[in-house]
Amino acid sequence: MKISAAVLSIMLLLILSSSYLLFVVSNNKSTVITLAEDKKKEPTSSSSSLSSSSSTLSLSPSSERASDFPAPSLEKQQAIVQNLYAASAIAASDNGDSTNNFNSHTDPQQHTQRQSCLDSSHIDKFILPFKEARFTHIRPCVTVTGTVISGQKINADGDISFNIIVDPPYQGMLGPGNLDPSRSTSTGEHGIHVEVICQEPVISKAPMDVGACDGYNGPDFHSLLPSTHEHVMITGRFQIEWNESPGGLTEIHPVYAIKTIPTS
Repeated sequence: MKISAAVLSIMLLLILSSSYLLFVVSNNKSTVITLAEDKKKEPTSSSSSLSSSSSTLSLSPSSERASDFPAPSLEKQQAIVQNLYAASAIAASDNGDSTNNFNSHTDPQQHTQRQSCLDSSHIDKFILPFKEARFTHIRPCVTVTGTVISGQKINADGDISFNIIVDPPYQGMLGPGNLDPSRSTSTGEHGIHVEVICQEPVISKAPMDVGACDGYNGPDFHSLLPSTHEHVMITGRFQIEWNESPGGLTEIHPVYAIKTIPTS
């Protein structure tokens, strides 16, 4: 009887132990399943950053304007920029005043133009990175002369723009978009685009524009803006905007200095 009682006690302990183990395993399994389900709902850090990255990549500046043109291939862009860089060398040397339009006033004017290039950083910062992505910078500062062919246009981003027919030394600075037939004058002439930034209130709601001119402390160019047919000297950053016109539109953007040249 003692042996039977001992065996019975062992069997009872085994039964109780098995039940407890089954209960623990069952609960653990349930916990593991719950955690796994939660993990499916919660993205991992790598997939989250990938999602964020792909989301960022899908936001291109060209999506902001319905009228944008597709940019040329990278190979074509490189070739265009190289040609424009070479053609703009004269506009960069001594700030491009190779036409001697100022006669005795040449040296003071060149000094003024050079100084405006050196002081340009306080203007550049008001072009937000999202808009900067639309451009390829060709030269940080050039000076060109030419004749205004279009009246001033106030843009929704606060900029005032106009076009000029550049004088012969600078005609190589026109990009494919500038030479597009849709941009020619009634007499078949083509100009370079000029943008004077942050001169008017910003009414555009596009991300590339909102807040761009907040705290603007650059020059007020209103009194210097030229009228149609006036001969001018323009100093500013030389760049090309790929989506503005087929093949890319060259611009003086932003402008650092403007001077009207009296005609003799």
